[in-house]
Amino acid sequence: MLWDLSILSGAHLDLFPPIMEELKKRHLDDVIVIAGGIIPEDDRPVLNQMGIKGIFGPGTPTPEIVDYIKKIVGERH
Repeated sequence: MLWDLSILSGAHLDLFPPIMEELKKRHLDDVIVIAGGIIPEDDRPVLNQMGIKGIFGPGTPTPEIVDYIKKIVGERH
């Protein structure tokens, strides 16, 4: 399962942690979460540590995101 969370408001450090915690509480370890939006470079390690696998900024070409998803899903199978 794949979830894409896209935040353009800059509230990613407020919104992503409770989402990731809820996934853990529900034992949904098979969910791959990627994020998109305006996310400063300094915040990316924090998001990676909480389990977000990929982070894509505005203007990221769709083929790049698709290739990343194929790669990460392929690693699980």
